[in-house]
Amino acid sequence: MGILLSWTNLADAAGVNLTVDSEAQGLGLRAILTPQVADVYRSLPWGATTITLRVDLAAIRTINAIVLAAPRDGLLPSTGASVRVTADAALPDGNAALDTVVLGAHNLLLHSAAFTTTWIPNNVTVLPGVGIGPDGTMSATGIADTTGNTQHWISQATTPEAATAYTWSLYARQATATSVTLRPIFADASYNSICVFNLALGTATITTPGMIVGTSIQDAGGGWWRCAVTILTPATPSSPTLNLRIQAGTGVYVGTGNTQFLIWGAQFERSMAASTYIATTTEPMSETQALGPSMARFGLWGWAGTSIQARYLRLRFTGTAADAYLQLGRLWIGPALITTRQAAYGFSLGAQDPGSNARASLTGVRDVQRGRPYRSLTWTADAMTTPEAAEVQQAALVAGTTGQVLLARVHDDIAATGCLGVFTRPPAPTRVNHALWRTEFAIEEDL
Repeated sequence: MGILLSWTNLADAAGVNLTVDSEAQGLGLRAILTPQVADVYRSLPWGATTITLRVDLAAIRTINAIVLAAPRDGLLPSTGASVRVTADAALPDGNAALDTVVLGAHNLLLHSAAFTTTWIPNNVTVLPGVGIGPDGTMSATGIADTTGNTQHWISQATTPEAATAYTWSLYARQATATSVTLRPIFADASYNSICVFNLALGTATITTPGMIVGTSIQDAGGGWWRCAVTILTPATPSSPTLNLRIQAGTGVYVGTGNTQFLIWGAQFERSMAASTYIATTTEPMSETQALGPSMARFGLWGWAGTSIQARYLRLRFTGTAADAYLQLGRLWIGPALITTRQAAYGFSLGAQDPGSNARASLTGVRDVQRGRPYRSLTWTADAMTTPEAAEVQQAALVAGTTGQVLLARVHDDIAATGCLGVFTRPPAPTRVNHALWRTEFAIEEDL
């Protein structure tokens, strides 16, 4: 819950290319690159369709924040409107298996619940739709072994990044077999890992540690368990495959031809733990994030978090029947300082009105020239580290009182606490003691 400060908008840099598949004449996409939020891009009629905005940053960049802004007195998305954001270091469209960086809960597997498609069976029979899944529908898949004395498994290849934590999870329910084995494997067998999940007792046992850094098994009701194993990929993750086995060890045994267990909802994600299950078909998917409710207050939607390295971004906006158009006023993509400590109490959430209000000296009639009120926000960071203070000083030198910045009092709640604007006065860090610094942030909102 630290303060977020971003003073460089990568979307404004030379060589950046933006495209969109729906654009109204006279209200083109370039409008979202002007500091004035009132200069808007507008799509053709939107409704319950998806509009895709693609951004090529021209090179791999460090990104901590992505923000969309729209005039709050304009046409904002409906309550049901949503956005999905994906980012990629290599692929222009970010829609294939190499889509390695996804914002929010996500699933990098293809056909996460259709195990007869991109999943490769080995001496097993895949039986779709033979049981009720955790979602209450007839969507569970049975895995039956063949009768040979051999290994029995089903797998899907993946493309994880090096030296990164990933979690593989799967819903499983026992049939003939009482356990299921998750086995992430690589070309270098020394990295291979095995974890056996007992579907009768609800326990997880690591038999080959390999790259495993964590496991979990959660009761999903109705006899279902969500089994998860977290691995730290090696420096050279060659030929990675997620291997689902019926037995541990070598996996060699004489099959019976019976259904051994039911499975549903496989997920592979860049995370230290299993998150909300995201169903996929022909491409990886990220979670749908509410766009309308986020923008309803101050016209802002935003994501902020740990640094990602990406060149290509894809933002997919899905509307409802209530959405006449998609209208956006500003796009911000940038690196950011996120302080380790939150803002001090005593912050001020003010507003200014640029209009005029005068009363005639003789008649007493009031003459009002209506203005458009804007926010004027002030808060103090009184426990910044020396590196954080250095970044704040750099922001003050770059932005001054004329350059636009993105400032949010709570970094993970940009919609409610964020602001695009200019410093009322550049922040000036003051040393409190040998380790900590204090500074005041004061910003006026751009409209």
